[in-house]
Amino acid sequence: MNMKHKSNLFVILLFFPILLYVFLVGLKGIDFGKHWDEQKMIKSVEISVASGLLLPQHYKYPSVSYDIALLGIIPEAFSYILKSNSIEEIQENFQTKLKDIINQNDFKIRIRSIFLFLTLISYIWVFFLILIWRNNSIEALLGATLLISSWELHYHARWIAPDGLMMQFGILSMLLMYLAIKVKKYSFFVLRISAIVVGIACGSKYPGGIFLLPLIYTVYLVNSKTQQKHLKVYEYLIIILIFMVTFIVSTPGAIIEPISFIKDIVYEINHYKSGHGGYTVDSITHHSWLMFNYFTFAIFSKYGLLAFVLFVFVCFGIYDLILNEKRNIAIWFFMVPIFYLLYFANQKVMIVRNLLVLLPFLAILASRGISYCIIQLVQTKKIRILLSIGICVIILVNLAWLHRAAESISYRAVINHRVNIISYLAAHSNDKYFLSDMINEMVKSCINVGQINVTDVVEKADYVIFSSDEIKPRTKWIVNQHGTYKMVSGINVVNDDYYSTWAGDMRILAVNKDIAKRLGLID
Repeated sequence: MNMKHKSNLFVILLFFPILLYVFLVGLKGIDFGKHWDEQKMIKSVEISVASGLLLPQHYKYPSVSYDIALLGIIPEAFSYILKSNSIEEIQENFQTKLKDIINQNDFKIRIRSIFLFLTLISYIWVFFLILIWRNNSIEALLGATLLISSWELHYHARWIAPDGLMMQFGILSMLLMYLAIKVKKYSFFVLRISAIVVGIACGSKYPGGIFLLPLIYTVYLVNSKTQQKHLKVYEYLIIILIFMVTFIVSTPGAIIEPISFIKDIVYEINHYKSGHGGYTVDSITHHSWLMFNYFTFAIFSKYGLLAFVLFVFVCFGIYDLILNEKRNIAIWFFMVPIFYLLYFANQKVMIVRNLLVLLPFLAILASRGISYCIIQLVQTKKIRILLSIGICVIILVNLAWLHRAAESISYRAVINHRVNIISYLAAHSNDKYFLSDMINEMVKSCINVGQINVTDVVEKADYVIFSSDEIKPRTKWIVNQHGTYKMVSGINVVNDDYYSTWAGDMRILAVNKDIAKRLGLID
């Protein structure tokens, strides 16, 4: 068995276990409590069941998320119909029965699980895109695993929210576009399938329409190879038409309720142009800098140093792509990242879930950069081996963190904040801590608290420990600053640096004195 066959066997053995592990870990942490937007989505399903009108009646997001949530009630609907003794019984109790089911926590958990699955299968699309493009199964598995081992992807994937869907359908469309470029006989057929997928990406979240840019460019690339010149204009028109029809099918309210549709889109445009509490950014430069910091220190890993190392490989991947790839393919690949970043840099709001769509592109670049370094840049065999081992360690650490974070969620009902605070103080004995009023109340009955590194003089403290419930109003929170908050006690449900305003379970956090002053915790 030669080396290539061994590599392919290695990939086959690991491919599905990695996806299964991440999915099962996601399920372990699926019951994480409250999310800002979910209740509105579930309420839309409840209203539809009660009224019989299968429209969300709000369009700040398009309707694919609503469509999926609505489909989640089908098992109960069929089960009730089959168990009913008569048509009259169905007509009398059907809506009431379904309404009761929709308001149960189990229904919400099911919909979250569907969203988790639909987001995580982007792993498959990234794998096959790299495999077909680069003809390297190890690099393909690496890129897909870098994507799926990202905690940023993982906790967003559990939400009943459109961002993971837009990312997944977006990268699937890129895979189909590349297939259209590579194959000859069925190029136009594959392009039309890709147009459907782009329509669904846009139907998931409006910015998903940006994938129409590489799609149109792909039509140009495919058309330039064909001898049938009369097909050129026709194919552009048919692709755009398929995209539009798909979007309208996914979001029929755009036609049925055009005034509400336009009103909500205008609201969101103005919202992102004006600001959103602590998520407001000052300028294009400020927004660009914050996005760069997020990509550099957070998007690949919970641990800033590991995220930074992987981002360095992204830079090598960009270098290799520009230097060694065909120009047309490089233009095609960079279209979405460049135009998407330019668009969002011009907005006054930075919420990092909007950036999730770029993670597959970064993972592809990182895996390419790692391959470039190992195969071309590094000449010494020992260094190649060490570099390979280092990358494997980073991935294993990331995968282990996913489990640790999910496990903290599974124990959310029995968290003992007082014990955790005392343990945290003991583990950080070299630092001095000032405790907020609420935290003092929690630990004052502990016999050994006076012996721990706690001071009641703010000036002597290095850090302040406080409860998330103490920050009122929510606009006081400092957001989008990497390394701002240290978790003392609570569930690891989101990245607190980027979602400090999280409305779920109470968290106990530690910050330095300067941050504490800005939060209004101390004078």
